[in-house]
Amino acid sequence: MKRFVLISLCFAAAITVAIAGDTTRVTYSVVKMRVDRLPDLRLPRMGHALRVVGDELMAFGGHTDGYVPTPTAERLTSTGWQIINMVYTHDNGTAITLPSGKVMLAGGLEKEMGIGQTYGIELYDPATHTFKGVGCLDKKRAFASAVVLAGGKVVIAGNWYNDDYIERFDGKSHSDSVRPVSMPRVKPWMLRTAPDEVMIVGSKDAHGNVQPSAIVDRLKGGPLEVPLLGQWHTLNGEAGQDLDSDNCAIGDESKGEYAYLLPAQNHEGQVALLVVTATDFVLLDTACPLPMSSPWADINYFSFVVDRKAQRAYLVGSGRDVRLYVTAVDYAKAAAGNGAPVTLYYSEPVGRCINSSHAVLMPDGDLVVAGGICDSNFEPLACVFKLKVAPAVEATPWRGMLWVGIVAIVAVMLVVVWGGKRRRPYDEAVALDPLEDQDSKQLMQRITELMQHEQVYLQSELRMADMAAMLGVTQQQMTRCVKQETGMPFTLFANRYRVDHAKRIMQEQPDAKLASVALASGFTNETSFYRAFKAITGLTPKEWLARQ
Repeated sequence: MKRFVLISLCFAAAITVAIAGDTTRVTYSVVKMRVDRLPDLRLPRMGHALRVVGDELMAFGGHTDGYVPTPTAERLTSTGWQIINMVYTHDNGTAITLPSGKVMLAGGLEKEMGIGQTYGIELYDPATHTFKGVGCLDKKRAFASAVVLAGGKVVIAGNWYNDDYIERFDGKSHSDSVRPVSMPRVKPWMLRTAPDEVMIVGSKDAHGNVQPSAIVDRLKGGPLEVPLLGQWHTLNGEAGQDLDSDNCAIGDESKGEYAYLLPAQNHEGQVALLVVTATDFVLLDTACPLPMSSPWADINYFSFVVDRKAQRAYLVGSGRDVRLYVTAVDYAKAAAGNGAPVTLYYSEPVGRCINSSHAVLMPDGDLVVAGGICDSNFEPLACVFKLKVAPAVEATPWRGMLWVGIVAIVAVMLVVVWGGKRRRPYDEAVALDPLEDQDSKQLMQRITELMQHEQVYLQSELRMADMAAMLGVTQQQMTRCVKQETGMPFTLFANRYRVDHAKRIMQEQPDAKLASVALASGFTNETSFYRAFKAITGLTPKEWLARQ
């Protein structure tokens, strides 16, 4: 008996080591995120700029109730938010911090309900908490972006329902046009690639429609063709987020290292990160695809922030489950060979669904989300949340390798306790102890809701233990229920949903590659997809598609 236990322990250790070395099994970690409710804004705001100025959190402009632009800003103090009057309105205008520490605000929507554009430029002085009008843009603009050159001049591009070209503000009072752009863009990313050179990247036209384009504009050089951008279009700021170099830089410009991360999305809806160095664009290697859904809802990402000190990138979003989500990518660890680790943070429901808000990185490494909308631009939000995502938080593996060792040890303990008694296969054993009919049907209804409404089967690494945890039941109860109600083991049960999903994709996109269909349907690879499809339908995917 002792020899058997020793052999079992060695075998379990070998399995643990082997699986831990299998990078195809690595996936993201999931952490429950602490969220602190900060004082609400004095005015509900959407289309505002959110920035940390000095050590103060500030919200500039935007529009408030009734979709009316507001000529005000707010600063968060120990007694709450304090209103400051601005010179102009800047609803979806441009905000950029200058080397002097002052904040430049320019342009924005002119009238109620998002109509027109404006010229006005003003500066906010944090020393006096005052605004001063200093000039006007060369072109009326809204939804523009800006970046500061080494000499202090500001390059501006992007527009809304109007012509677009590159212009330059001298940092004091004068702005003039520099050159045309290859295509009008809304809220493009502005990336410094040299002290006096800027790259302009964006995939939304002047009407806000996604127009994937492989062409990148430059301040000095001619347009640059980047084939990867024809497959992955960059995600632009839906909420007026400031899309300048400082929000996405990962290099050290003092050493001449100009490098950035940009969020991007392919035609299938998958989000990833692009690494930009000089004029090179490549996909960041991550340990797994970035999560597009949680156990409760799909995730709508609305903001992107890079923390250079912690070497982490944050995609901030929400779901219809009224939770907030943050996907953190430890980008510097991608060089280790296994891809950058990914962590999905989730909150408890926060009361209302938050869409099109935007986030800012605080000095302590946490994030703040303020304002935005729930359903309508006519009813913006005033809520402010602090999301505790600083790297000191220890992530709990979603399906970490530690669990393999724990399961193996538990198995050995069972062998010791039961003395190696002969046991029937697991499915036969659970059949001896069925659930009560009512309990089984209620649990099956909850399982079906997770499958049909939350589509958890699209998670390629989904395990029965994960489903059980989501539902607050044991894995044995899950097994009993699925077997009792469907007559199928869990794997077959999940694969039926995946195959049905694949059928829908193939009907809608008959030219789609099977490998893409497999991954989009929750299969780990094309081979497992082919086998499951054939086992369930009696046909290969191509044979099935030919009969439609």
